[in-house]
Amino acid sequence: MAEWSCSGLQLRVRRFDSDPSLHFSRFTRFPDHKGFQALFISFSVCPGGEIGRRKGLKIPRWQHRTGSIPVPGTIVVKPALHIVGCPRSGTTLLAEMIHACHTGILYPRHEECILDVLPDHERIRLSKKPNDHRWVKAVLNANRNLHVLAMVRDPRAVIASRHVARPGMYFCNFPVWKQSMDAIRELASHRRVMVIHYEDLIRDPGSIQQQLERFAPFLRRIHDFQEYHRVSEPSAEALDAMNGVRPLDEGRLDGWREHLSRVKQQELRFPALSEELVRLGYESDNGWTAMLEGVPAKRYPCRYDDDSNRFRLMEQRLRKTLATAAYIRRLRRLTS
Repeated sequence: MAEWSCSGLQLRVRRFDSDPSLHFSRFTRFPDHKGFQALFISFSVCPGGEIGRRKGLKIPRWQHRTGSIPVPGTIVVKPALHIVGCPRSGTTLLAEMIHACHTGILYPRHEECILDVLPDHERIRLSKKPNDHRWVKAVLNANRNLHVLAMVRDPRAVIASRHVARPGMYFCNFPVWKQSMDAIRELASHRRVMVIHYEDLIRDPGSIQQQLERFAPFLRRIHDFQEYHRVSEPSAEALDAMNGVRPLDEGRLDGWREHLSRVKQQELRFPALSEELVRLGYESDNGWTAMLEGVPAKRYPCRYDDDSNRFRLMEQRLRKTLATAAYIRRLRRLTS
């Protein structure tokens, strides 16, 4: 909600379009002796998204029209898809596949926190933010148009994955993966949540696409997932996250075997890793650890510290709780 004052008249403006690069209409109303008169103003917002009194706002035209204000609840918004999961679990790949292989998708940014994403009334809204699994449940309950896709991947592959933007270090560790997995288990029972295993997406993308379209029947296919690398046009950030665009390759699923020193260090530091492998069906027992014998365990630089900071997590949880409550209030004002 943004406000402008003009000649003593307070003009209250609601923003219905989540894409600041598009033209959109706003309205207010004021009484006269015949009823209500609506003042429609067409705004043009600069690509940077500046609004209000900031530089970039232009009002090219305005006109008076007689009419009524839309009845609350009559604003129709399109469904939304939001992807969560542990970092390095394939969230970027899934987002790019959906965007490239289905039509009518609005996917303006590589990553967006769900608390920054507003419904769109023209196109299906696609967004992703791996760590949003920690606070997406409240938004899911408040927004019946939201559908969540949760990515799960072998923790050994996650902790052994690197990111171009972070050279010389690993990107994720087992505690972060475990937090993600625990949150996804809580989300999994919700009827608008679909859990997708990265390995299934790589081995049988056609089957996953069919399951996805049954889960989200509003998706309209134009290409098969197997062909995504031919039609995808990812952003520079997405290219870095995926380490480039290439055909799906099952051989890469065991890439963690090239990082056994890293895997052993994490397995020794966090014995629950082996338990989770068995629980998720990646291994039948702990026999896989035989390949770690004789391999030196070495602690490598990592974006996430193995020793969690409780105070930082508490601060983040409080901040996100307040932000979630504010977002839900804003969402209800826009859709009610």
